[in-house]
Amino acid sequence: MRGHRLGRKRVNDAATAALYSLRTARIVVSTNQRDFEVFGCFDILNVHTARFLDEG
Repeated sequence: MRGHRLGRKRVNDAATAALYSLRTARIVVSTNQRDFEVFGCFDILNVHTARFLDEG
């Protein structure tokens, strides 16, 4: 982990992304887009700037 500069949070992000990908999730809502952009297989919505359907 040190050699790749991976902290516990990044490893957790990778595990979460792998699970989402296996479950064929295409859209991820996150507070930090960079956490998931690196995987290149998701459409990412930033929770702070996204407009959700129930907002009108």
